[in-house]
Amino acid sequence: MTAVATVAYGQTQQQQAWDIAATVCDPEIPVLTIADLG
Repeated sequence: MTAVATVAYGQTQQQQAWDIAATVCDPEIPVLTIADLG
């Protein structure tokens, strides 16, 4: 599985990290993302 995330200009690095984390599925519970887990 490969995820490609695009980030918008003007976002903080923290917001960019959360946006990317929201695209990565948890390997044990695929319906959750890393962002869901905090």
